[in-house]
Amino acid sequence: MQTVHDNPADSEFDMYIDGEIAGWVRYRVEGSEIWMLYTAVTRGFHDRGLTDPLIQTALDDAHRRRIGVLPFCPLVRQYMRLHPQYLGLIPVGRSALFRSRRQTDAAAC
Repeated sequence: MQTVHDNPADSEFDMYIDGEIAGWVRYRVEGSEIWMLYTAVTRGFHDRGLTDPLIQTALDDAHRRRIGVLPFCPLVRQYMRLHPQYLGLIPVGRSALFRSRRQTDAAAC
């Protein structure tokens, strides 16, 4: 079974599969913003397409908490471009910083 939990002590959204850590999104909270810094999937789980549900959970949590998202991680930026309903989470005054980045971000942060 796959679950994702916010782990504020480590500033990560952690994904578990059958009780084993499978991946995480590392973040930093600054005021009313969450900076999504890095996304990783552990060895043995790379080919399972886990980044999408992991990132989606982190973005949905930010939306629920009504905080802005700064997608420093290229995987998060790419996900937001592919799912434009999340682009509104980027604060208006900061959107140019992320929209000006290359459309072909790296496959990993």
